[in-house]
Amino acid sequence: MIERYDKALRYALIALFGQTDTDSGLPLIGKPVLEWIDGRAFRGKRWGEHVLSDLKQLFPGMEVRDYVPQKKSRQLETDGLDRRVKELKRIEDTTASEETDRTVMALTGALCNRRAVREQRKAFREHLIVLNEDAPSETCRYVLNRMNDRPSNLFTRYIPRRVREAHDAVDAHFSRSDQDADALRNRDAYHATLKQIGVQPQPFYSFSSRGRTDRVFSANPSLLTLPRTVRETLLQDFTSVDLRSAQLVIAAALWDCGVVLDELQKPGFSIWDELRSYFRVDSLIDQEAEWQTYKAAFKSALYSVIFGMEESNVRGGVTRSLGTHFPMHDVFVKEGGEWKRQTHVTAEQFVEHELISELLFARKEAIERIEREGGARTATGIDATLDSSNGRDAKSLLATVAQSYEQEIMAEILRYEAEHHAGSDKPDFRVAVWIHDGAAIRFTRRKATHLEEMRRLVHRRAKDLLGVGLYLE
Repeated sequence: MIERYDKALRYALIALFGQTDTDSGLPLIGKPVLEWIDGRAFRGKRWGEHVLSDLKQLFPGMEVRDYVPQKKSRQLETDGLDRRVKELKRIEDTTASEETDRTVMALTGALCNRRAVREQRKAFREHLIVLNEDAPSETCRYVLNRMNDRPSNLFTRYIPRRVREAHDAVDAHFSRSDQDADALRNRDAYHATLKQIGVQPQPFYSFSSRGRTDRVFSANPSLLTLPRTVRETLLQDFTSVDLRSAQLVIAAALWDCGVVLDELQKPGFSIWDELRSYFRVDSLIDQEAEWQTYKAAFKSALYSVIFGMEESNVRGGVTRSLGTHFPMHDVFVKEGGEWKRQTHVTAEQFVEHELISELLFARKEAIERIEREGGARTATGIDATLDSSNGRDAKSLLATVAQSYEQEIMAEILRYEAEHHAGSDKPDFRVAVWIHDGAAIRFTRRKATHLEEMRRLVHRRAKDLLGVGLYLE
């Protein structure tokens, strides 16, 4: 058993430098972490609680969230560390690391030079090869194997030189009015991720531990976990492509939404331009940049519809996001036998839009069909079944199925890359980053030719699977 001083030091290192949750940005406190902090192996059912209790005596301000089975971990809500220590950590995170030979691993003290990083990368890649054999589908496994086999110089040559600029992009991402505790925690987590990217910029991928989707996710601290604006700063030397309105087209096709599909197939049609016109946003804004606030709210609401959120919650989300931006009017709602006045903004207009209302109606029928049949079939032919014990309800399966089509269609890019690379010592391009319905590609020549062929293959694959095309932009 280690001394209390060593235990306190180990805990502080975890709180400052340990793995964070990709959703909340909070440090993760799982069994291996507690074993390392305590200096001994697992010792019974309530051992973890005793270790946490000891730590709370050392750090009275420490607060830990309840255990999350899916993550096999607790999350550190507040760490109890002196704010001056955290400020020094923040300064360290935003300081560029040009000399990796002078850097050490926080948890081990080992030198973090180029050789050590290279060996760490190799070991992690080998670990993922074994782990990803359990991927939920053949297509998912194919994407994982190809994306985890990228040459490291594809990243080390371009991304580290953009890290300083990316730190500035993180600060710009958080406005002065956005200074609540969660925002500050996320800001600091993004800076910490960029610090790690400066040393080891290559992203690695794995599948969801919950087994609910074919999508692949970041397996290490990487640019995949950063906001889009920050990610784009790091990827200035690459060409970004993505499927236009992918989830909307896929949902409309699978749910047989004729009106929605007709509109989406019209040349130049954009759902965002449609909503912008429908809500007369241009009469409410002075600068084009202000439109992004509205677009983000509409995007969140539309994805909520596609992924099964209750209609009342969709309305609430629109009201919370845009309640201060639109003229208000009063409506009366009956609650518990009494009529109560509520102030609404655009929620009713949103769900009553012709395209949104068709989606909501078709979604209801799709959910009922899944519940009636006990599951649904994915694009790769796998039967996804309802399982209440694992949180796999009908709404969850809607997302599972839609995301399987997205992955299957996007995989055409990697298949084309594999065909082009066969027998070539100097390929014209490499797919560097995989982001669900998009990718970042490094071209060396014949960019226009290859992009055109990728668009053709993606459109054809979508036609084969859905009966309608998808467009790569």
